[in-house]
Amino acid sequence: MAAVSPFEYLSVLISVIVGLGISHLLTGVARLIQLRRKIRLYPPTLLWMAMLFILQIQIWWVAYMRRGDAGWTFFSFVGFLVIPIIGYLLCYLVIPDLESGSVDLRATYHANRVWFFGLLAAAVVVSLAQNAARGALVLDPDTAFLLVFLLLSVAGAAIRHEWFHVANAFLAPALFCV
Repeated sequence: MAAVSPFEYLSVLISVIVGLGISHLLTGVARLIQLRRKIRLYPPTLLWMAMLFILQIQIWWVAYMRRGDAGWTFFSFVGFLVIPIIGYLLCYLVIPDLESGSVDLRATYHANRVWFFGLLAAAVVVSLAQNAARGALVLDPDTAFLLVFLLLSVAGAAIRHEWFHVANAFLAPALFCV
């Protein structure tokens, strides 16, 4: 029997955290469908739920891409856990408590807006810092995307205007796909 590599061992915890985020999103979608008569829908919430599903898969994929890294330490692993943890928190913030009677997704979105976009910006900063620490920070399309996403996240936390949040919710997945 072959020994388990450090990455294989550590990736289990990453997979659990990402799985919890995805589970929360999918449960939220199912509950939105079940409670559709009691819920006032809000397109930015629904779009961010879809975007977070894609981001969770991206987080898991990027974790897999690090399988060749050597020399894992406790602190390097804790640093590696930061983005999946932020991803989970984002999944939790985007979906309100759906058991509290009538739910207004718009009101919940704006009540959590600063935390949501602040954490989203923090994830981008951590990603850029991790790339820089590994010597992989170059101005390429991926880094340009991260910088634009960072700008949109900071703007999302700072700007309250409805039109911006509707546009941003459509723009983020479009940029991700490009």
